[in-house]
Amino acid sequence: MTCLIYVIYAVLVLCLVKVLEWLIRSVPVSELQKKYIVITGCDSGFGNLLAKKLDQKGIHVIACCYTSEGLKELEKNTSDKLRTLHLDVSSHESVEDCYQAVKKMLPPDTGLWGLVNNAGVTGFSGPLDWCDIHSYTKIVRVNLLGVVDMTLTFLPLIYKAGGRVVNISSSYGRFPMISGGYSEAKFGVESFTDSLRMHFMSIGSKCKVSVLEPGHFHTAVTDLSAFRKTLIERYSASRREVKDFYPSDWKAYVNRGWRLQHLLKALFSRHLYFVSRDCDHGDWNGKGLAIGHILFGRKSIWSLSMCMLPSIYALNSLDSKNKMTCLMYTVYIVLALFLTKLLEWLIRSFPVSQLQDKYIVITGCDSGFGNLLAKKLDQKGVHVIACCYTPEGLKELEKNTSDKLRTLHLDVSSHESVEDCYQAVKKILPHDTRLWGLVNNAGIGGFTGPLDWCDIHSYTKIVKVNLLGVVDMTLTFLPLIYKAGGRVVNISSSYGRTATEFSTLMHFISIGSPCKVSVLNPAHFLTGISQGVTYRDTLMERYSTCRPEVKAFYPSDWKAYIDKVADANLNFKNVLRSPRLDPVVDAYIHALISRWPKKRYTIGWDAYLIWVPFSYLPSCVTDPVICHLINSGRRI
Repeated sequence: MTCLIYVIYAVLVLCLVKVLEWLIRSVPVSELQKKYIVITGCDSGFGNLLAKKLDQKGIHVIACCYTSEGLKELEKNTSDKLRTLHLDVSSHESVEDCYQAVKKMLPPDTGLWGLVNNAGVTGFSGPLDWCDIHSYTKIVRVNLLGVVDMTLTFLPLIYKAGGRVVNISSSYGRFPMISGGYSEAKFGVESFTDSLRMHFMSIGSKCKVSVLEPGHFHTAVTDLSAFRKTLIERYSASRREVKDFYPSDWKAYVNRGWRLQHLLKALFSRHLYFVSRDCDHGDWNGKGLAIGHILFGRKSIWSLSMCMLPSIYALNSLDSKNKMTCLMYTVYIVLALFLTKLLEWLIRSFPVSQLQDKYIVITGCDSGFGNLLAKKLDQKGVHVIACCYTPEGLKELEKNTSDKLRTLHLDVSSHESVEDCYQAVKKILPHDTRLWGLVNNAGIGGFTGPLDWCDIHSYTKIVKVNLLGVVDMTLTFLPLIYKAGGRVVNISSSYGRTATEFSTLMHFISIGSPCKVSVLNPAHFLTGISQGVTYRDTLMERYSTCRPEVKAFYPSDWKAYIDKVADANLNFKNVLRSPRLDPVVDAYIHALISRWPKKRYTIGWDAYLIWVPFSYLPSCVTDPVICHLINSGRRI
């Protein structure tokens, strides 16, 4: 009875908290009719309906469309107050033209209240290995880099009004079900939104950012009318080695996939109102809004932990005998967990057989993890094909390894270089021998200064190497990995815990392949990426290339501000980063040679104590702590 009372109390408290939250978030801003809002992707769907609803409220809407039909339809069905502009978010020149046009529309000394990054294209829902790097690149350019470019370009106008940025993501940005770059790009939007929110907090800005996560809705993006045709086109364009892996009656296979998609179509909602309403409403404290699907969000985990409170109170009300019983059950559970972990360790410690006959390709072997991994595997007698970007890296490996190790030049950001590498590896492999492992280790570091000092070119460069390079290498080498039942090992980071390996993993499971994929999430280690000896010079260079409107937002004594940011960043990294690279390399080796490798390897004490726990907490708890740890020197 006591437990039931505590449960009722907890439910009442949660209901009151939700009611209070709803009341707070329902308070609108003042002078709504004087606000200016830019919306991308207004040709149809959410953007089109949102533009019309805001126009009905008397807001100054600047609706951006990709097609001339979208422009005409909006001009016909809205008031004269609404303005339309042509925009292609995948083109920086088009984004820049849009920015200049919006500046001319705004009255003097008036900033932009809202930017809604709604434009997007859908991904390919068929087998992942039917995709190519060009289709991935197209989706990433629109769904991720388009959001980044629009935001970075329009930030000065947002600052001026203390306004809002609203990005549209997807439930698939949390749990990938659509291949072809869609889920990967939407996760990138989630990550960019988090970075932008912490940037606003770190510099003391009043601007806010929100992310919308719709489930299934009937829009132009989810139109299935051309799905079967797309499947046939993708299969026809696939490599011959990929086609050999699928049934000879491939048309029946395609028809089965098409029928499955039409069954899933029954889940789609036609009520776009809910998304446009939440986009109109925004988010009071900048957290994400999951529409339709809230199963995988931080909020659900936080609510679950809140529901555990009654159990704690109920335990205190028990007599000594019942407390002892509960304590014994707790001890049994802890012992069971310990034995499970011990059994898992024993199972995963069994190596694969005939290790000396395996061939493994490793990218990014110039230095750091890749360099040390190539040397360690070479010492074990494995046939290592080490790919380096620089001639110095090639010479160093050839000098310090056995004759068994082969080296190749590779630029993962170039599809031609990846294709040349694939053909060279095919020639290296003996007859009827296939590739056991592909280690996607190549990567470059990101800029850790103020976010608005970045430009779209620096973002694009990092995405080409750290994301599209992984995708291109994996898609290109998959036929060789299939035949060996081999492994793909991707390196991510504790800063990107939901990595792109999930789409590949889902693909391997869906087709029943014995291939396995793992991802490594290392924390801070002293590698070529993290050394940052020129960090202060990089800050100086980035500040000098900023727009005058961005520079005006920062202190006039910008050199002292840069010194403060650089010192804070150096102090933070000196505390966390480790000079020992062996833990990461050992995790690589385990993922490659264990019979039953893990799907995810978390490496580093700060990953276990800070980044992993923080990934399960609500943003209202994590943001202030992370901003204090990382961005303490950036407050203006």
